[in-house]
Amino acid sequence: MAQHPIILSAEKVIRRAADLLEGEGFSRKDGARFGVPEAIAEAAGDDVLARVVAERQLVTHGIDVWWSDLLCVDGDDAAANLRARAVIDPAELYGPNHEAILGLLRACSIVTAAQLNGIGNLVHGTEWQEYARCVELAAAYDRQKLLIQVTEDVHFATSHYATTPAGVTHRLKGIRGFECVAAYYVLNDVLSVEDGRLLCGPVSKILFASQAFMR
Repeated sequence: MAQHPIILSAEKVIRRAADLLEGEGFSRKDGARFGVPEAIAEAAGDDVLARVVAERQLVTHGIDVWWSDLLCVDGDDAAANLRARAVIDPAELYGPNHEAILGLLRACSIVTAAQLNGIGNLVHGTEWQEYARCVELAAAYDRQKLLIQVTEDVHFATSHYATTPAGVTHRLKGIRGFECVAAYYVLNDVLSVEDGRLLCGPVSKILFASQAFMR
């Protein structure tokens, strides 16, 4: 079966980052070599979603990508470590419902500020209470780590909106709606149809003409 385009893009980011780490010119002004975080950022460019998935792949396999002051002592060694992890298994990262979760992350990466605000306006106490119940269910079904990882990536995929204090506030309101959808996709086999409609309602109403994406 053909690999998902998002996964293919993330794999290219990892390989491109490895190439940069081997290059002589990829260093700071003071001559110190840049590290893995900088290489991933440079390789991804404006492709937020590919960067999010690439970083999730590397973190899952023990490579820290979130400390910007992490320098590479040996660029060749770092490049080899990246290349060894450049083939991504989406089920390993996002579970059996990975196709839907990748779709959710794509929606997070392209949602407009107006749409994000609209989603936030539709999330009320009922949806958030249901999300809290999903957190408990995730722990009961040994999916707590998966839920945390997916919700983290939801935040990373929308982080480009957090540019001002007001932007942060609006993003956090809208992100609650995406967190609810993430919980549904992680636990859809143990949730009812009614639960799904409640959790996915705000995002569905703003981004979709129907709830056909809830599979």
